[in-house]
Amino acid sequence: MIHTLFKTTHFAALVLSSALLCGPAQAQSSNSAASFQGPYIGISPIYGWAKSNITLSRPGFADVSGSKDSNGPAIAVFAGYDWRVGSGTVLGVSGDFGFAKLGDSRTAPAGTVRGRFGQVVAPDVLLYATGGGTFAQQSLSGTLGGVAYDVTQVKSGLVFGGGLETRTALGTQPIRLGVEVLRHHLSKFEFDAGTRHLAIDNKVWTLGLRAAIPLGAGR
Repeated sequence: MIHTLFKTTHFAALVLSSALLCGPAQAQSSNSAASFQGPYIGISPIYGWAKSNITLSRPGFADVSGSKDSNGPAIAVFAGYDWRVGSGTVLGVSGDFGFAKLGDSRTAPAGTVRGRFGQVVAPDVLLYATGGGTFAQQSLSGTLGGVAYDVTQVKSGLVFGGGLETRTALGTQPIRLGVEVLRHHLSKFEFDAGTRHLAIDNKVWTLGLRAAIPLGAGR
């Protein structure tokens, strides 16, 4: 699965790079007044970095704390809707769903539901901030104090960040290309293994490339 994720990420990156290089000459016929208006769907290759703060509690002993860093690829599909307000302000909603594998964790589903607020800073170029809810499935297995555990939980939390998006074209097909940085703060992953209690606080940064096809009025 991880090999497939890397191949998909590499392919999508090549598509984005090629479109950015050839897009300006082909996008001259785009209608800037209609940019970032209406529905869209797309795909996003992503790379994530996680910092996990871990606390181990045992009866009769002081808590033991530590941290662990991990990283890895993800891939997601997304859809959304934008409203153009006035000459350059854009309000929108967006949701995405995909699969991620950070470090030695299992491949697991993850996603977000967000709003976004942006400003068209140049013809067909949108700068935006975004925020909302995030979720991810987390699984851990191993042995703690001689007690085996295999735990899977779906954790939710908050996500915020921002991005840059441009509207261009491949031939006669309008497309949106962009890059987005997000920070996900998930609720604690907690479980007991015998008399021991493990609590893991996860913070995840993601960097994603985005390629979307406008639909309907957004074309």
